[in-house]
Amino acid sequence: MDTIELNTASVNAYKTIMEGPLAYGFDFRPLSECFEPSEVATPKHILFKEYVEYIQKPLPKVMFYIVMDGLYPVVKASSGEFGYKLKFKPEAETKK
Repeated sequence: MDTIELNTASVNAYKTIMEGPLAYGFDFRPLSECFEPSEVATPKHILFKEYVEYIQKPLPKVMFYIVMDGLYPVVKASSGEFGYKLKFKPEAETKK
């Protein structure tokens, strides 16, 4: 993957695409439709892995973390790692 400058414009570009991918020609669900609330926190890196496997596109991990941190409260998972009280929602449970 090429180097991407980390600035407000690049973060906003990723956030815009992740929140409204269909408007930009992508065929994956908006970020808000990919996760559902969970009683326990899932570590960030696990949610990142599941999301990237779903979208089948390269995504810098730092961009995912920045966007998610802006949308969801960060908590500690039982493993001691930082995460979110979310779990990945299988596509069969959402409209596409």
